[in-house]
Amino acid sequence: MEESFELLEQRVQKAADLVKRLKDDNARLGAELEKARKRGAELEKRSGGSEKKGAAAAAEQQGRIEKLTEQVAALQEERDEIRRRIERLVSVLEALD
Repeated sequence: MEESFELLEQRVQKAADLVKRLKDDNARLGAELEKARKRGAELEKRSGGSEKKGAAAAAEQQGRIEKLTEQVAALQEERDEIRRRIERLVSVLEALD
């Protein structure tokens, strides 16, 4: 029985560490996304004289923004799944009382 609790504690700790890491990653990616959006807007403003270069750069920025947006969404989804799993583990632990 003691071994089962230790195993469960290890898993809960791993899950908590993963949630923290995902939260940090999410914050970092959100900041990168915001920077990319600002740079994209800045490039659009500057592209007045060089439409082709500006359009290519804006398209590249848009691609990066979309990729970062997808990554943020995937991390949020993963974080939510981990949160649900931890909640189930906690409820199982509480039921043992």
